[in-house]
Amino acid sequence: DEAPEQDSGDEEGPVVPLPRRKVQVIPIILKTKSVSQFDMLMEEIDRVQESYGVRIVIVHGGLGPVIPKDIVHAEVEKP
Repeated sequence: DEAPEQDSGDEEGPVVPLPRRKVQVIPIILKTKSVSQFDMLMEEIDRVQESYGVRIVIVHGGLGPVIPKDIVHAEVEKP
């Protein structure tokens, strides 16, 4: 009989590799009018990252217009 696999319980999700040293990192604030627009842009950002070898970091995102508070929050979250 085989022993059942043990579940470590440490499920953290997929591991995202760190960027290579020479990869340019582009921090952006992404605000849209709807969730569907946000999701579509996130998919396009993934394609741009793969196509051009850059890393685009959403330092702040959400719905609605960009306001000064968003910029302050993004400065705190900047990579």
